[in-house]
Amino acid sequence: MSDGPGHATTLPTLYEGDAEAAGTVAAYLRSVCGARTRIIRASTFSRVRDAHSDLVVIGGARANDLYKEIDRRVSMPYRFTLYRDRADLVRLADGRVFAQEVMHAKTVRDFAAISFLPSPFDPDRRIVILAGCGMQATVAAAKMVTADGIRKIARLRPPVTPFSVVIEIEIIDGQATKPHITDVVHWSIRA
Repeated sequence: MSDGPGHATTLPTLYEGDAEAAGTVAAYLRSVCGARTRIIRASTFSRVRDAHSDLVVIGGARANDLYKEIDRRVSMPYRFTLYRDRADLVRLADGRVFAQEVMHAKTVRDFAAISFLPSPFDPDRRIVILAGCGMQATVAAAKMVTADGIRKIARLRPPVTPFSVVIEIEIIDGQATKPHITDVVHWSIRA
């Protein structure tokens, strides 16, 4: 999970949405899949301890150094453009922008990328990345991969190639709508 603002200080904080998403995914993996889970901050990722495990990486480019390292190694099909009060998700193939919308300091439309790929640290392991432009999209991505939405995503996945989906939500009166898939990309890991 990302380290949140102030992650280089002695008293770092967490992004609330990333913490909620991590708890949602961990609870699902323990209760439904019977998996042993451990939640760690991206800054405490250890190649010796963690790289030979399947990983769920929560959070994107704003504060997650593990996300940044994975992106450098595999060249993810989307990049984040970060602004002071929002972020956009940009599809690299053609520059299509999935723009987070903020009105009166409140998010009203949000996007997240959900990516499935072999681990660049251990080819026998898998990584799932849940990276939202904002908190609500990150939480929606976690809920989507731990509920019925995962069946929709699984139908899109070819057996061996990495792929990513972009989900979109609207926030109405503080409540997120059900996410829907707005983009799907099958891609190759950069050699």
